[in-house]
Parts: sequence; C-alpha cells; structure tokens
Amino acid sequence: MTDQPRSSSEPLRVDTEKLKPAIDKLHDLSSRLKQAGLTLDLDSQAYGEPWGDDETGKQFHEKYVGPHSQLIDAVLHTSTGMGGAADDVSSLVKAFEDVGSAAGQQGQQLRSAMNSGGEQARPPAPNP
Repeated sequence: MTDQPRSSSEPLRVDTEKLKPAIDKLHDLSSRLKQAGLTLDLDSQAYGEPWGDDETGKQFHEKYVGPHSQLIDAVLHTSTGMGGAADDVSSLVKAFEDVGSAAGQQGQQLRSAMNSGGEQARPPAPNP
C-alpha cells in the first residue's frame, strides 16, 4: 500500500478471488467469537454466585457484575459486527464481479460490431 494519492485516470483493480477466502475467515472468526462469548456467559451462569454473602463477596459482586456483562455484550456485538462486515464485503465482491462481467460482455459486443464493419444487425424488412 502506498501513501501516494491515486490518479483518477488509474483503473481500480480488485482481486475478488483473494477477497473470498478473507470473507470466509471473517465469517469463521465471527462465529468463533460469538461461540466464545456464549460459552463464557453460560459457564459463568452455571457457577452461580460463588463469592458468597459476606461483605467481601458483596464488594466483589459490585465490582464484577458490570464489567462482566459489558464484556459479554461487547463480544457478542463485535461478533455480529464482524459477520455484517463479512456480508458487506461479500456483496461488494459480487457487485465487482457483476460489473466486470457486464463490461466483458459489452467489450465482446463492441469487438463483434467492429469486426463486422461497424454495422449493427438489423431486423429483416417486412414483406409487402
């Protein structure tokens, strides 16, 4: 990557084949992160409140519950965001491929027209 600004006359090139595995990895990471968050939440709930009812346990609980909930929420929100980003990149890849395909078809039609003397095929004239 360069710090130099791109000229508007330079073509934009996107290697969609290299992006596809990255999309799969991002989806996988999103899924694994979500599973880790859910597992942490379920395991934490399974332990109940092991800190006890004494003053020290109550102080620990006050300091623990908020950050613990924030962590679980952050992990789950991050996994959702990653999945959404992967979906967005996937949509962009499809759009780039569609544009490339349409441009290729237009180029073939233009070459065919130029090779046939520039004349476009006309429908036959109706019979009187």
